[in-house]
Amino acid sequence: DLHSFPTRRSSGSRDEDEIIDYVQADDIGLTPQNDLYAMPIPKVAKSIKAIVDVEGPIHVKEVTARVKDCCNIKRAGSHLKKTVNSAIGEAEKSGDIIKIGDFLYDASNNNVIVRKRDKPNIELISDEEIAKSIELVLIHKSDVTTKQIAKETSRNFGFKSTSKKTASRINGVLDLMIANNRVKIVNDYVELN
Repeated sequence: DLHSFPTRRSSGSRDEDEIIDYVQADDIGLTPQNDLYAMPIPKVAKSIKAIVDVEGPIHVKEVTARVKDCCNIKRAGSHLKKTVNSAIGEAEKSGDIIKIGDFLYDASNNNVIVRKRDKPNIELISDEEIAKSIELVLIHKSDVTTKQIAKETSRNFGFKSTSKKTASRINGVLDLMIANNRVKIVNDYVELN
């Protein structure tokens, strides 16, 4: 549900309308020398916050992958997932991050920016970022049909082609935007409200 997170209308300033390259958090305070499982959870929570500060909104799976890679852990087994989930809970409790569904947001910054990825996976992109991408398409292009919207939106994320799965996820967000009066369909063209 797009209502669960406060969205800011774009003021039309160029920087908010830009698509930026996806940047991964590099220094999150964890190294292969750390024994992750011996670390206190609040310390791991600080690393989670560091990831979310740079990469939010970010899927829990991606956060787990970052921790795994930083600590040089071979696979994301149940022990790792449990540790990461405990740390996420801790970061949430201390008000550093907000968790909505499977996505983590920076609690101090609710401005969602559209990011171009090398190997995009629509399941790892939040509804808010998809909605923002749909808005960008509609701001910059006129006469976008309901058939074209998924393709145009997915290009912003770096998709070379738009699979059925990707299109149906984007169209699902479009439906939410229609329900929330953010966009409307007029004679099969999608328009901003």
